[in-house]
Amino acid sequence: MKKKIEKEENNYSHEYAPVIKAFIVLFILIALLVGVIYYQPTRKPLVEDPNTLKTNEKIVNTDTTCDGNNAKNIKNDADKVSLIYEVVDDYFFGYMAESDTDLNENGIIDEEPVIENIGYALRLKLFNVTDNLVVEITNNIDDTVKTFRSTDVTQDGYITWFESENVFMRTYTVKIYSINCIDQLYREFTVDLPKYNYNSRSMDCSYEFTKDLEVCQPFIFSNATEATELKKFRSEIQKAYKEYQKGTTTTVQIDTEEKDDNKNNNKYEEIVEKITNIVKDNYITVGIICSAILVLVIIVIIKKGRK
Repeated sequence: MKKKIEKEENNYSHEYAPVIKAFIVLFILIALLVGVIYYQPTRKPLVEDPNTLKTNEKIVNTDTTCDGNNAKNIKNDADKVSLIYEVVDDYFFGYMAESDTDLNENGIIDEEPVIENIGYALRLKLFNVTDNLVVEITNNIDDTVKTFRSTDVTQDGYITWFESENVFMRTYTVKIYSINCIDQLYREFTVDLPKYNYNSRSMDCSYEFTKDLEVCQPFIFSNATEATELKKFRSEIQKAYKEYQKGTTTTVQIDTEEKDDNKNNNKYEEIVEKITNIVKDNYITVGIICSAILVLVIIVIIKKGRK
């Protein structure tokens, strides 16, 4: 009798074990479904890459006897120094006189400087200047020498200054020394700054299909003559205009050909959106229905198994 009862209990547990497992799996699936519906991943803000200036490294014979064991750290810090530029369009150059237009609307053409001269300039940013380093910057245009240390770093984490004379490309020579052994050069490189592009003022650069062209940017990297640059400018503008003319004729055809496909895609997106909204608004009901269906299926399977 005892063996018979134990056998029946074992049969009972074997019959309902799948039901228990099914309920556990169902609970996990419902939890995952709710999580997927209400989980909204946070998107990191897009960060635009700065205009990092490409360096032309010079060979440096470093004598590290002065810095001793700290020389390796100084060399690593020196290798991380970088320089970028940003174009600004509101740089204040000073005041200027009126030429032939009453700009300040006082009724006369002022010959004295009375009008603010606002225009384009370059903002330079020097990064990763540590306590170990002294950075010296010269250029090929004038005799200006800039010397920077970590004490010049602002709260933003870099050193900044402006270059307002940009008629020609300017080449910086950057030398990085040890702050304790000022004669010990650890790194030397050059970078080229772009020059102001006078062709960018042309009315040809005011159109949507030309304003993003390289020849229409306020600053360009070019050492070509004015005649060569003007020839290239006209060629690029004409090429862009021809492409624009082709685009205006083919756009209508493409829209006509893909009209039906767009309708089908829109219908599909609407259906998916409706289903998603229904599940979101009635996720408890949906879970109960799914549970009931699963239980019925399991019961049917068990009954068939007994038969």
